[in-house]
Amino acid sequence: MQNETTKAFILHSRPFKETSLILHCFTQDFGSMSLIAQGIKRKNSQAKRAILQPFNFLQIQFIGKGELKILCESELIEFKPQPKGNALACCYYLNELILRALEEWQEYPELFSLYTDLIQQFNLCEKKDMAILLRNFEIALVTFLGVSPDWEYDTEDKIIEKNSFYEYISENGFQKVEQLKRSLSKNVFSGNTLLSIAHSDFSEIDLKECQRITQQLIRPLIGNRPLESRKMWLQ
Repeated sequence: MQNETTKAFILHSRPFKETSLILHCFTQDFGSMSLIAQGIKRKNSQAKRAILQPFNFLQIQFIGKGELKILCESELIEFKPQPKGNALACCYYLNELILRALEEWQEYPELFSLYTDLIQQFNLCEKKDMAILLRNFEIALVTFLGVSPDWEYDTEDKIIEKNSFYEYISENGFQKVEQLKRSLSKNVFSGNTLLSIAHSDFSEIDLKECQRITQQLIRPLIGNRPLESRKMWLQ
């Protein structure tokens, strides 16, 4: 067996036997994965356990034959203040999405890079900017998982029109509808919002409408169980 080294964040941990933890990690080179931190709950391991917290940027080394590897070493790459308040809720929301949407051992380096950037930005954000960062991550997630619709063309391969309205048809894309149907269905969205998403331009986007779209796309990936991080959001 050969030791593997990668950059990582701890997403979640849970007890394993009397003195150990199972760490659910998001890594640069291996995607989502689980590790056993043996003996980490012993008194003489408190310093090591202190850095194995969510949102700490780490370099880890692990070994093992099966899917559940053994943590060998961990090192804090860069110290950053832990997020607080709504920033903390946002960060835990990202963690829940990764835990529930990604299969283990599937590499997503671009998503890892985006996650790394966002974790550092949330503490510096206003509430509206937090919403923009969340929508940005959600759209990246569905894109990398291959379930993102075409944001620029409708189901008839016609260019999305800024002033028109479109209904999202699961697994098919956006179908143009009459303006009257806009008020009759939660699945109807403005062409302006769709084009803004296509061009990653959130300056004039309706963020609530964008959230309705991303929630529809993400729900099949994470299931119907409520997200715990939503309970942390401060009004």
